[in-house]
Amino acid sequence: MLLLACKDETILRQAVDSYMTGVEEFARTSPVELGWVRRNAQEQSIEHFGYVDGGSQPLFFKRNTPNEKAGEDGPKAWDPYAGPSLVLVKDPHGDPDKTGIPAYGSYLVFRKL
Repeated sequence: MLLLACKDETILRQAVDSYMTGVEEFARTSPVELGWVRRNAQEQSIEHFGYVDGGSQPLFFKRNTPNEKAGEDGPKAWDPYAGPSLVLVKDPHGDPDKTGIPAYGSYLVFRKL
């Protein structure tokens, strides 16, 4: 599955066409599905039940948590740090010496509602 996103639909369609052409010689492709971001009155992206998208997602890297901990009430009052080992599996073939960052992997589930 290839997931592409862009605010400009023309640029997005050009990118889709380019990728589809690029994989023709070694992959069979399925139909392309397009979707659009749903937004609430405050222009925040929301998921299909109307909740702000990603508002309670755990954060797995400490570098991402300072801004989340800065709030004093509401969803920003909780500590979102979960640690990579909760859902990620360390890549046994990853080489942290080259980047300084260990490699992790996980699964992506695409659910069409």
